[in-house]
Amino acid sequence: MNLLTTAIILTAACGMATEGPSLDGSELYRCGFELTSDRDYDGWPDGWVRQRGPGYPHYVRIQESEEPSAEGEQCLRVDLDGGAAAAFSPPIPIDPRYDYVLEASIKVEGLKHNDAFFSVRFLDEKENVLETINSAAYRRTDGWTSLRLGPLRASSSEALFAVIGIHVQPVDGVDLTGRAMFDDIRFSQIP
Repeated sequence: MNLLTTAIILTAACGMATEGPSLDGSELYRCGFELTSDRDYDGWPDGWVRQRGPGYPHYVRIQESEEPSAEGEQCLRVDLDGGAAAAFSPPIPIDPRYDYVLEASIKVEGLKHNDAFFSVRFLDEKENVLETINSAAYRRTDGWTSLRLGPLRASSSEALFAVIGIHVQPVDGVDLTGRAMFDDIRFSQIP
């Protein structure tokens, strides 16, 4: 087999590994923002933390919402009113020797100045952020859009946790209206 044929086969194999409905692996975390993810019924997924501080106003609404979703009957919805919004999953234990993949769904309506996206943060044993990898950013989608981030591998051997983030951030101004919905988050370790 010549070098060109080998390169074509490897390129095709790489494309298949990242374009299918799911990669074989061990699912470490899943959240569809259903009622089971909110045991105290406060409209907020258990274990998730909202980012607070300058640029992240408290009046930008982020909450679980009952509406047609990518999977199930609920999603996490951000209604813009100026500023940014972000929320982060509980820390997920990882092994830095393995690759990981984030699969999720996003729906974005009415954004002109903000981008909506997912992130994966790798953390050390004290939960300090070592690095962040962002998905593609969206200002509009035609309904629910599935995305995949990865395969990912932490660049530091000190990474012991991963945290999934949802973000809506201003880029060239702020949106006073518009919304972004996030759903069907799956984080898996792959061979």
